[in-house]
Parts: sequence; C-alpha cells; structure tokens
Amino acid sequence: MILLSTGLSTSIMMPTRKFLSLAAITLGTSAMTLAAPFSLSPAPTTVGMVDEASFLKEFRQAMEIGAQDQMQKLIKQDMEGAVIAIIRLCESNSSAPNDKSESEIDALRIAWSGGQKTRFVEKVYEYYSLMDNATRPERYKLVSRYYAALSNLLKAEKDKDITVIKSLGADFKGIAAGLVMVGDHYYASQAWLSYGRSQDEAQRGPEANLREAAIGYEKCLEHREKVDLKDLYYTQTKERFETLVAQGYGKDGDVGKPGSDKPGKGTGGIGSSLGAPLSVPMTFVVEPDFVSIERPFWSNDEVYSTWTNVVFKGIASASPFPILDEIKLSRDTIQSFEVESAGQKNAFSMSGKFTPCEIVLGEAKLPWAFVAVTGTQEDIFQGVTTNMQPSDTQMTVYIAPASKITGILGDIPIEVFDDTMSGAYGDAPVPWGHLGMSPGKFMTDFDSIRIDGSKHALPWSRYQKVGDIWYDMAVAGHTLTAAPLEIKTGKLKLNFKGPSPKYVIVKGKHNLGDCYFDLTSEKKGLEVPIGEYELFAGFVSDGKRTAIKKVVILPGKNTPSWKVEEGGTTEVKLGAPFGFDFESEDLGDHVKVLGESVVVTGVADERYERPWNSRPSPMASLRKAGSKKGSKPEKMKSTIDQDTLYKNWGLGFHPQDLDLVKKKDLEDGFEIQLTEKKNKLFGKIESSWKPGT
Repeated sequence: MILLSTGLSTSIMMPTRKFLSLAAITLGTSAMTLAAPFSLSPAPTTVGMVDEASFLKEFRQAMEIGAQDQMQKLIKQDMEGAVIAIIRLCESNSSAPNDKSESEIDALRIAWSGGQKTRFVEKVYEYYSLMDNATRPERYKLVSRYYAALSNLLKAEKDKDITVIKSLGADFKGIAAGLVMVGDHYYASQAWLSYGRSQDEAQRGPEANLREAAIGYEKCLEHREKVDLKDLYYTQTKERFETLVAQGYGKDGDVGKPGSDKPGKGTGGIGSSLGAPLSVPMTFVVEPDFVSIERPFWSNDEVYSTWTNVVFKGIASASPFPILDEIKLSRDTIQSFEVESAGQKNAFSMSGKFTPCEIVLGEAKLPWAFVAVTGTQEDIFQGVTTNMQPSDTQMTVYIAPASKITGILGDIPIEVFDDTMSGAYGDAPVPWGHLGMSPGKFMTDFDSIRIDGSKHALPWSRYQKVGDIWYDMAVAGHTLTAAPLEIKTGKLKLNFKGPSPKYVIVKGKHNLGDCYFDLTSEKKGLEVPIGEYELFAGFVSDGKRTAIKKVVILPGKNTPSWKVEEGGTTEVKLGAPFGFDFESEDLGDHVKVLGESVVVTGVADERYERPWNSRPSPMASLRKAGSKKGSKPEKMKSTIDQDTLYKNWGLGFHPQDLDLVKKKDLEDGFEIQLTEKKNKLFGKIESSWKPGT
C-alpha cells in the first residue's frame, strides 16, 4: 500500500489528454489454437486513441435542444468516449463543483440509465464526490502509472517483444492492487484487463500463462460489475474468460497451473509420485509476535511507520482494508475503530501498543487476525520527528499480519502464515506500490511456512522439502494437501558480498513458476528441483527496533537467470561491488541529477530499493565524455525537514535533486558519476561514468 500522509496532502487533478485505447488490440488465443481469438473491438486494426472531447461536443449539442433519444444514441455509438467523459467530468467537478458540470453529469446520468439501464454514472459521481484529499494524489499516481505501463504494453505488442510483455504483468498486477485500495474500480478493472492480456496467447504465444490470464479477466469483470459497467470490454472479456474456464483454466479447473494441474496432487510433471496425497487438518492460531520469527515480508519488525496503513478522517469516517474488500472499517471513537466482516462487527481500541485484532471471514466464518497500532506524538520517520498520534480529524492505523494455521505433516510440525493478508494461506506473492520504490517497481510480501520450529520461515512454495521428503503442497481453507514426490535436484549457492541479506528469494521459470526458494536458508547451497531460476525479491536488514536499516532487493533489467542441473551446484553472485543507477536532465547551462531516481545496484544489476535509515547521500561529478578527470564532486543532500516530509513522504527515501554547473567544454557530450564513501548499510558505493541526457 502507498503510505498516506496525515491529511496535509494537496489535491491533484488529472491533466487534459487523449486516453490510450485498448479497443484496437487483439487478445486471447493465437491462430495456432482452436478457440476463436479474443478481440476487444469488432474490427481490430491499429492502436487507437480515445478523445472524449469529440463525444462531449456532440452530446452537449443534443443536450441544448433536449434530444434525449439522440443523447442515448451517442452513448451507444461511442461508449468508450462516453465513459472517459463521465470520469473526467466527475473528477473535475469533485474538486471544483459548478452548475455547468453538475447539469452535464445529470444529463449523462439520465441518458445512460435510460439507454444502458445501469447506475454507472451515479457510482462514478459518488466515488469522486466522496474522495478525500489524501486519496486523490495517490490515485493520480496510480492512474498515471497505469497509462505508462499500458503505453509500454502497446509498444511491446506492436514490436512482438515477449520479454517486455511478460515483465509488465507484475506492473499491472501491482497497479491494480493499488487502485483497489484507493477505491477506483474502473481503473482497477482496466489494469486487471491489461494483466490478463499480458498473460494471454495472442501476446505470448507458447509462453502464455492461461490460468493467470483467466485470473486477470475474472478480476476485470468483478471490478466492472462494482461500477455497474457492462460495456464492450465487459462483454468480450466475459466471453474470453468463459472460454478459458471451459478449457479448465479457471480457479476450479484442473489445468493452467505450471505443470497443467492443481497444486497438492503431485501430478504437475515435477518428479514421480511416492504415494497418495496427504490431507492435513490445520488449526488457526493468532500470531502476534512478528519479530522473533523471521518471515519474508517488509513489516517483520517493530518499525510500524513503514507498515501498510489504514487512514481514517474524523469520527464515523470509513476506510478500505488492503486487499480484502469484504472487510469494512469505520472509526467509532478518537482512539478506536470497528471492523465489519462476515456479518459480524468487532471494535478495537488503540492504546499505542501492538494489538491483535481477531475477526472472521467468508461464509464459513473462518477466524483470521491482524496486528494494529497507532502512532505517537514523537514518531521517527527517516530521522525526522513526526506527530502521528490520532486526533479529532485523522487517525492512521498501521497493520501487520497475525494469522497462521498449524499442523503435523508426517511427524514434523509446520506452520503456514497468511503474511500477504489475503485471507488465504499458501497464496501467490502480493506486490505493493509503497512509497520509496522506483516508478514501476513493487515490493512483494509472501505467505510463509515454518518447518519444525525453525526461527527462519520460508516463502510459500508449491514444491517444498519438509524433513527428507519433497511435497507438492496446497492449502484450501484450513486443510493442507501434500503429495509426496521423488524429485531430481541440484543446488543454488548464494555468494553475497556486503551486508548479510535476510532473504534472497528466487522464482522458478516455466513449469516451476509456483516455486519460491530462499537462498539464505542454506549457506552451503540450497537443494532445489532442477530447472531455471530468476531473482524475484529479497530483503536486507541490519540493527534492531528504531535503529534498523533495511532495503528491498529486486532484479534489474540485466540480472541473469540461473540453471540448475541434477547433482550440480550453481553459484548466484550478488552484492558488492555496489553502484548507482540514476537519471539526469540536461538543462542547458546546468545538469540536474534527479534524487528520486537514485538507486543502489549490485554486481548482477540487482536493485536495492526503499532504503530505510540508509538512504544514499552520494557525491556527484561531471566530466567531458571520454576524458579521465571529473569536476569537483558535489554532495546530494539527504536531510529533510518536517514540513517538506509532510508535503511528500516519498522524499524521505531519496537524496535531494542536485544542480551541477555545465561548463562550455561539456556541450559536445558529458558523463556523470555518483560515489559514496561509506553508506550506513552498503559501505562504499561507486557508479560507472554514465552518459548525460
């Protein structure tokens, strides 16, 4: 979740622009398959643009003469233009209400409900009217990020660049999750639709992941239904989704997971069966201790200032719960909030201490829990004292996972944690669009499994070794299914120079796509199924309590993958020497090094994002392209005051911009280098000389 401020944020409007259209792109199956292609337009040709101004011009003309039939006809003829026009009008009117906009929105509402028989306009109007000033800028960033990713997807589809298409899937998934959290179901639907496309056959051919495509399309439909929008996208997405479900790729189908089967059955084509699957009943337990057991999620420490949070305004205000739409939150006193879920209501009082909050979920009313805490008058955020204590006008509640189920597999005790806070155990990793991450980069939390009382839990993986036996595992409700297997294996051995990582998690490729393994768990080399692996995520942390220093590890553009052969050991080299990735702007007489673009990188081009108590403060130098000597280094400041932080909390994770004077001898080309002699976490960091832009 993106960290929200204490209500001191400003209102940001979406700039006027033409909107990228999805309608001209073909999705779904390739010509090699039997099913019909999924197209989002009757006659897909080239990438188009949506210009809502054209629709509005004709609609206003019909409105002036009271031509109700014509207004309905215009909506039917250009529904995409109508949708964007409605969104734009409602958005602008929410910030600057006026009679003209209200009249046009009302005319659109009457024409839409008369012709389309849905409440889409009313729902959009209500959403923007109730939006607060803390949500508005966060939504703006997410929508902007969506359009940037969509532009990249359209270009990659045109260029038939499958590598880029595959990489954009995680971007759309993270953007969709963020949009759900800010309540924008229309754009969440669009993002999920793009996610589905990034997985489908028309875009990826034989490398398609049709089960994930079905997930994307299903969520697209779900969020369109929340705003009562049954447009052409809805109709054709539904057709494609139903086709995939009929082919077995739905959530209850038997195909589509890596290995074309359901997890837990031992029929995924990985290894050979050692017997029938075991069914293990599990018992729910509240786990309020999120520190003594190492688990692979960012909030696995007491620094709640960086946790996922829920922001309330005054008494009786409501706020969405991250991920779980079925949970409804409302503030009932200055220091407490109420949780409504599965028909039950529970109130929780915040006293400044970590408080376990146990509720029930779903029709089965299964128990579930999270930890909550509120701030104080003297919280520390990146070295700056901040007042996060609840007041009459705002209350920020920081939340962390606290649910686990326990049982015995064979004769070995196991615990499975819902650390993604999705309400289920053994789920796929969940990406978050937190502040401090580079644009298009997302931090991932994992469900985890603790085996035989270990103090270091492992990321949940479909294939997991428990004791001496490999299992194909899945969880449904509070029951674990585990099929014993004989698997051919090799080893991945981590060679990491620098601060000791807490987790380095690799993800399997191809038929190992549901596999996540932590390389820090075995110093002599971790046994894994044979196949190919890529860096997926990780965490580095050092210190305790408020003095903790930590970062997120992510792959870079050029981070390699690693192949594991039977009986062999493959080295995974990460860490030092550390460098910087960064961007700059050539402004004629000077060069601006952009502080928010500065990221520490490692030997495999891996990235170290979201630095906490360890943000870089490099020295920057210019030189003529190809020369050996640079200018006198100048420092990029990393200090920040309280007022600046309140205006933009993201500035707490980066150095400030730096302007460097550009001398005349640099007009034909220049290079920039960033260096830091002794970073708090990484020690020496030195970038290569990077050409200026």
